[in-house]
Amino acid sequence: MFLQLLLCFPGHCTMLADNINNFTKKKFNTEHFAVLKKGDLSKDPTETLLLIYEFEARAKINDSTLEHVLEAVLELQHLEPKTLETIASLAMEPPAHFPSVCKKALKNAWLLHRKCSLIDGVKCSKCLHSLIQLTLPSGTLGIEPRILEEVWSYYEEGLFVIDSVHDYPEVEILWLMTRAWNTGILLYSVGRYMEAERWCGLGMRFLKHLGSLQSSYESQMSGLYSEVLDRLDRAKRLIPNEE
Repeated sequence: MFLQLLLCFPGHCTMLADNINNFTKKKFNTEHFAVLKKGDLSKDPTETLLLIYEFEARAKINDSTLEHVLEAVLELQHLEPKTLETIASLAMEPPAHFPSVCKKALKNAWLLHRKCSLIDGVKCSKCLHSLIQLTLPSGTLGIEPRILEEVWSYYEEGLFVIDSVHDYPEVEILWLMTRAWNTGILLYSVGRYMEAERWCGLGMRFLKHLGSLQSSYESQMSGLYSEVLDRLDRAKRLIPNEE
């Protein structure tokens, strides 16, 4: 099937051939040789590489069956988060634009990162950053409650990882805090005060993880948070009591 695809779109053959040559020289040859030397064919990367290149080829021509390739990747025996992150990147690399496929790949990569016996904070941070950025673009008005709940769950999982590791980058903790806080302020600006309080409160929960940067943000955020709570309290008083 992959061969048929290339024959139908010969313009992509040269590009893919170059990619394969460059990638396999650095990765395939060394990994493949090591696998064969050990005699463990169950970890042979050939199928993974072929699926990645099939995915890339289909993404470049905006093939509507692209998600089927992702499903095949998800069924691989020894699936690594990096493979899914590569798939996610290819799904959004112009001219391809498959945000739903990208998100599905990232969600599964995030799950695999958290299942590792030794969680890598740096790798987790990059994956979570991409997942939140894709799901909740900055400055978006009219955010649906279901989207907010979905992103909230990612934040809770992120906080658990941050509490569990010692190598989560401080700059990424700052990014998570700022994104949560800005979401709260955005909700505040459109009169969604209860949601604003919740999201600003979420941002405040990251302060204790900032280390040297904590004092720089704490006083400013505390003042604004008090203002949000005050506005929320006044809004509640305006709601007539039900008998």
